[in-house]
Amino acid sequence: LFQRFYCRRSFAEFEVRAVAGASLALATKLEENHRTLKDVILMVYRVQMRALEEDGEPVFAGRPTPTLDLSSREYDEVKREVLRAERAILRELGFDVATFLDHPHRYVLEYMHALEFPRELLQRAWSYLNDSLRTKLCCTHQPDQIALASILLAARSVGVKLPDRPPWWEAFDATSQSLKDIAEVIMALYSRPLGEHIAVPRRRPPVKAAALAEGAPCKSPSDEEGAEQPDPPEADGAIARQESAVPDAGPPQPQSAVPTVVPPVMPPLARAPSGFDSELGREEDRRKGTRRSGAGKEKERQRDRKKDRDREAEKDRERDRDRDREKEKEREREKDREKE
Repeated sequence: LFQRFYCRRSFAEFEVRAVAGASLALATKLEENHRTLKDVILMVYRVQMRALEEDGEPVFAGRPTPTLDLSSREYDEVKREVLRAERAILRELGFDVATFLDHPHRYVLEYMHALEFPRELLQRAWSYLNDSLRTKLCCTHQPDQIALASILLAARSVGVKLPDRPPWWEAFDATSQSLKDIAEVIMALYSRPLGEHIAVPRRRPPVKAAALAEGAPCKSPSDEEGAEQPDPPEADGAIARQESAVPDAGPPQPQSAVPTVVPPVMPPLARAPSGFDSELGREEDRRKGTRRSGAGKEKERQRDRKKDRDREAEKDRERDRDRDREKEKEREREKDREKE
């Protein structure tokens, strides 16, 4: 789920930890090994805290890792991000996530049983399959082919000879070239550095038209600290020339005699038409209405999901009652046979 999602979307759109938590939550639902969303969020937060380092040393080495307060705002934000990522995964994969239940691990068990190889080879092939999940093989190759490639690598590392007359992969409808390609991808993984989390900045949303209509504040470049000062205005030069023309013998001329250059008076900025303010007000009302309607739709979806869960729970209880009735009938048949 995680690899397939990021084959279609960018790391700059969704936080990788939120997508990892959402993928894990969906996987538990698909594999009938359900865990609550709270458990997943606490696990994601714990892993994040354990990865914190200061001066190259883990921050919480040798001491308990702090837990996330369920009543805190941070918990609500993490939960909101995980739910957003879960909805995005379902949309990108077309809500057909049940098709991803076909894992290569199942094929390894079947093939190893058919080939009757030792348990050591099975364990080594299983390890190669676990490592292959760090690659994109699950998005580019079929799970049975990945399982065969892991058996090939395990046999080479353990020193077990596989049948070659006829080639053993032909019994499983595979080709030597496909197994070689998959094996090369898995082996290339061991030459890479260990994975680490790199924060990718989020993409900024596009600027709305209403924000553009407000305009940017006017600011002089000289207001910035350390900005280059402009040359003196022409008036200063005129004053300097006038002062140099004053004779030395006479008394100093009064200040009023010095010609000055008065800057032209800028006309006042025209006020925006009244309709412009009303248009901005209507735009703001529309945004508020959209937010309110979005919140109402979200509550409606939550109620629908709760109804779906209640219906599923009722179906489960009905199935349990049917099984109990079948068991009761079976016991009665056993008693009848014993009496006969």
